[in-house]
Amino acid sequence: MQHPPVYWILGIPGSEKQKVLQDFTENGFAPETAYQVLTPASEPEMEFVARGGMRGPVEPVPYTDADLEEGSATPKLKLGTQTFILFDGTHNPVDQIEAWKTWCTLRQLKLARVITLVDCRFLSENEGATAWFDACIHFSDAVLLANRRDVSNRWLEDFQQRYKKQKFPCIIDLVKKGGLDNPAFILEPEPRRMSLALDEWEEDYSTSNEYQGIPIEDEGDPIDPDDVDDPIPEDPYLTRMPGGRRLKKLPDIREFLPS
Repeated sequence: MQHPPVYWILGIPGSEKQKVLQDFTENGFAPETAYQVLTPASEPEMEFVARGGMRGPVEPVPYTDADLEEGSATPKLKLGTQTFILFDGTHNPVDQIEAWKTWCTLRQLKLARVITLVDCRFLSENEGATAWFDACIHFSDAVLLANRRDVSNRWLEDFQQRYKKQKFPCIIDLVKKGGLDNPAFILEPEPRRMSLALDEWEEDYSTSNEYQGIPIEDEGDPIDPDDVDDPIPEDPYLTRMPGGRRLKKLPDIREFLPS
């Protein structure tokens, strides 16, 4: 049995993750869908109980940094179960994207969407953390504005316009008191991210009849990306300088989080 595509959820601890994930599991898929949520052991354990009582609790599966190392047999995934992977909101998101990309690739898991939850109250009070969220949004297909209480409409408008002016293709939506307006739309597995790094991972050269707009005459022969004249450029967030340091350095989000 093939495993359904996985969803990555980025954002600092809290950020109304419980509400959003519950909305996804209740209203984002067919009623018979089974779920599992991989949660970082560093964040409080969460249970997602359907309000209607039809599905019961969605069991969280805790993981640690060691679980992302090559050769690790954990965390265990149930085949046929829809999986949400919560990133550790206290660490560098780019490091985690590299690690989870490798982890998913080794298990032949496809990525449906990358979703960032922005804690608006936190970010409006900690402007120095903007670059951390910029990195998350760079890789995201959807951005959900959470914890908006006591945040001015002017700040919310300025935040959205900043990314629209830079022509970010991601969806930007609001987490409201009752949840999301259309959870299924947010979960639709259509790439809308600024970064192309994850698109290269998703491309199946052995079965696709087109690669970057170039027709494939013999669909049975795999295509080597190195033979394509216009390869996907290296992502600025993933680029490393001589010595291993990243080209784009991010702030340590722990310096802004409450102790």
